[in-house]
Amino acid sequence: MINKERGEVELKLGSTSYAMRPTVTAMVSIEKELGERLIPIANRMHIGDYGMNDAFVICLAGIRASGNDVDEDEFEILVAKYGLKQLTLPILEFIGNCVSGYGTDSGN
Repeated sequence: MINKERGEVELKLGSTSYAMRPTVTAMVSIEKELGERLIPIANRMHIGDYGMNDAFVICLAGIRASGNDVDEDEFEILVAKYGLKQLTLPILEFIGNCVSGYGTDSGN
């Protein structure tokens, strides 16, 4: 189940659904794996300047941050089957939540 209050984004590949959660750990992992700071990564993603490695790293970090210890080999098979296009919108939403936050102002 996706928890929008935590900024989670659903990534659906066929009948398999994953939650991607924007945590500091996920963000640090993305920066470390891609060798770049988060804002430049987000800018590249926004203009469509990214590839499969970027998408794979970002998705795995977000999925693992949601508590799912996804098997990389199984995930790779799903990504190959459904393609980069299927990842694009969830990644953009996820990266947006990482950069700009996802909290709500409850008045407290």
